[in-house]
Amino acid sequence: MNKSHDKCLPQKSDKSAFTLAEVLITLGIIGVVAAMTLPAIVHNYKNRKLKQNLRNFIQQCHRQSKCQKSKTNLHFIGQNPRE
Repeated sequence: MNKSHDKCLPQKSDKSAFTLAEVLITLGIIGVVAAMTLPAIVHNYKNRKLKQNLRNFIQQCHRQSKCQKSKTNLHFIGQNPRE
């Protein structure tokens, strides 16, 4: 072969690379797995947030009831509230 003709041909190298099809298949699998797991993650997050909000509400109610009890107890100082 002519040396000037060899310059136009692609040279074989020892480097390996992924083909476009392999990359697209991998991205498709990742997309399917993400589509399957994201709803569960969002559901778990919402449940944790709801539990946290309920816990905070109950704590606030408990504190408020203690505060109300202490206010009513101050009213009865020196008196028996059961009389």
